Amino acid sequence: MRFCFVLTDLSGGGAEKAVINISRELVNRGHAVDIVLFRNLVKYEIHPSIGLTIISNNPSFGWFGKRILAFSLFKTIKKLEKIKVFDAIVSTLPLADEIAVIAKLPNLWCRIANTLSIEIEVLSQVNSRKSQRRLKRYQNIYRNKNLIAVSAGVKSDLEEKLYIKAKEIRVIYNPFNFESIRRESTRKLDIPYPTYIIHVGRFSSQKRHDVLLDAYRKIHNSHSLVLLTDKHPKLIEMIQKRGLSDKVVITGFQSNPYPWILNAELLVLSSEREGMPNVLIESLIIGTSVVSTDCPSGPREVLGSKFPQFLSPVNDSESLSKNIDKALDSKVDMKSVDLNQFHLKNSIDNYEFLVRRI
Repeated sequence: MRFCFVLTDLSGGGAEKAVINISRELVNRGHAVDIVLFRNLVKYEIHPSIGLTIISNNPSFGWFGKRILAFSLFKTIKKLEKIKVFDAIVSTLPLADEIAVIAKLPNLWCRIANTLSIEIEVLSQVNSRKSQRRLKRYQNIYRNKNLIAVSAGVKSDLEEKLYIKAKEIRVIYNPFNFESIRRESTRKLDIPYPTYIIHVGRFSSQKRHDVLLDAYRKIHNSHSLVLLTDKHPKLIEMIQKRGLSDKVVITGFQSNPYPWILNAELLVLSSEREGMPNVLIESLIIGTSVVSTDCPSGPREVLGSKFPQFLSPVNDSESLSKNIDKALDSKVDMKSVDLNQFHLKNSIDNYEFLVRRI
């Protein structure tokens, strides 16, 4: 089988990392994989057997720019298909999805990695007209298309809150190579913080670092807070305003975050929305317990049956701080969480099924 993945870039986000993992595991099964990017931004190591094509060094993403990129994408796909036609083309994240749809690519599946209704809801609080345009944009992109939802919550969001009638929606969890993650977590790393809690995620409004910092300021435990993200002036300002400069550490992006997670006392997720937060699952695979907001979607699918008490309401720093202390004080062990549904075999089986069903 031959697969192609289309993305804006390979910056340090969870959606991009998931595509890297999916591509690698497909190659390991003997399939051919290409990745096509709209711009030259690559933060992840790519398997040497995966083809990489970058369309532009300085693309424009305005109305006209999207159509230029769509034309270039169509030509790129046709050029790559001189070797063999792609059995499935998978785009990821709305911008890439939109351009792939404009290009009218064959055998296209749009992979939805977030609960888009929350994005629209947050936008409506600032600009109601813009939020309505965003809703219509998503409906136009995804209506009557083949969609992959990264969680059951994302599927429900598309159908029940965005009112999207897709051609087909399949739930395919991201693949997790348990053995590889555990092996990578044991790599030797000099971490100068003896006891710390950790947050892994890029600095964006979705991740709600403000809620995380407010919760951290209220805990009674003395652990440091380590943020695995790039330094950003606004994040530094948030930390300084709360008087936490001597307790919060920003490490920068880490291509291998697993030793940091292994050595942490607890991982905290503070997001207002997710699709399926990879880092929660990775932390549990490694053996580090987690506390999370009960954001749509994903955390409840992971923790809800065993540890719902460690899910906090979104944007509630008081509840999050109490759960952090509760988890640290009780040294909660979450090894009983059933992670089998997230094993890479199930995910890659489902990607192969996309082709077999055609």
